[in-house]
Amino acid sequence: MTKKIIGCIVYFLLIFGAIITLSGCACPKNPGPLSSDRPGATTSPGIVPPCYPQLELGWTHTENKDANGTRTKNDQFPNTLLRFGVVPNAEIRVGYVGYNWQNTNPGNEAGSSSSGSGDANLAVKYRFLEADGWLPESAFLGQLSLPVGAKNFSSNRADPSFLFAFTNPLTDFLSFSYNLGAAWQTVQDSDTDQNHTLSTFNYTASLGFTLTEQLGAFIEAYGSIAMNPSNSPSNAIDGGFTYLILENFQVDISGGKGISEAATDWYVGAGFTYRYPR
Repeated sequence: MTKKIIGCIVYFLLIFGAIITLSGCACPKNPGPLSSDRPGATTSPGIVPPCYPQLELGWTHTENKDANGTRTKNDQFPNTLLRFGVVPNAEIRVGYVGYNWQNTNPGNEAGSSSSGSGDANLAVKYRFLEADGWLPESAFLGQLSLPVGAKNFSSNRADPSFLFAFTNPLTDFLSFSYNLGAAWQTVQDSDTDQNHTLSTFNYTASLGFTLTEQLGAFIEAYGSIAMNPSNSPSNAIDGGFTYLILENFQVDISGGKGISEAATDWYVGAGFTYRYPR
């Protein structure tokens, strides 16, 4: 496992070097306002400008109780996303789910604890349309997971996913953002230990509020609908706040609740976004 992680780090560094080389001829003098893809589930169509790498990092706590009465608590840190602009309309992204600390309590029986690293991922986002009247700002995101995590916290396969991200500015202080996409995730059958691919259609819909020049808020609905008939849909709602401390540094807090049986009962999270100055 250590060799896999070291190999991924070396691979990421090579990609980073290539990005810096490619983006050197397209560095803008003014990077514009900070645009973050956290908190919440909705990905914005915004692109990180070349020569201004961006780090988005956070912590997430989730709790869930299944139909058998087993309660599971999980903490993940650091939820990490590194974004690198290649050209004005495209960026490369390197993500990491984070390290997991999990506690499982099956009702009257003794609980158990486990921990381990989660998977990483590589992605490319391309903005193909600027906002114009009723036409939304639009982007495409293609992603591939990297199975570098511990056995109990990894899919053990490279799983693809994609989404289309849209944003419609409604007023000076209100915007509507939404995602539509699909994902293929490897899951293990607990009875046979065989791997199966679960296909899902994923959606998000978010209202963003600009409360002051520094303070923002959002409310959001999101979920996934399994393309396999035997699986139930997972739907949830959440909301949160962002605060811009500096023009290139923002903190955030969020929380959400599942509204269908297959969804996680609830979560809370916090983090920050930092855009490196040139």
